[in-house]
Amino acid sequence: MIIRRLLIATPMAFVLCLGVGCGSTREVAIKGQLASSTSAQVDGPIAVQFFDIVETKPSLVHSITLDRLAAFDAKASLEGDEVLVRAINDRDANGACSAGEPWAEVRVPVKEDDTVDAMSLELHTGSCPTE
Repeated sequence: MIIRRLLIATPMAFVLCLGVGCGSTREVAIKGQLASSTSAQVDGPIAVQFFDIVETKPSLVHSITLDRLAAFDAKASLEGDEVLVRAINDRDANGACSAGEPWAEVRVPVKEDDTVDAMSLELHTGSCPTE
């Protein structure tokens, strides 16, 4: 009888956790400023992407688009203790860095109060990131 209850209760608890989110994710406040290096011509939309770093593997969890170089203020659901923020002057609107598009990225730790220190990303031309 006890085994039967466990066999029923365990899968139900798992399904419930999936539905309401029993993981350790939390909303993290992320603020920063976008700028460009003197060598980069930045025009058009800028994709700002937020990657959760869990066990060193980045996973895209949120993104926003800015019309120009400006400050940003976003929240992202993160599980890990670090976030990678990437900005791309997404001229071809494909959501990724393409050859010749200025970009920048920074990896910052999440503080105990679920915020990160304000950051500055300076877009530059160069080889696109591989991850």
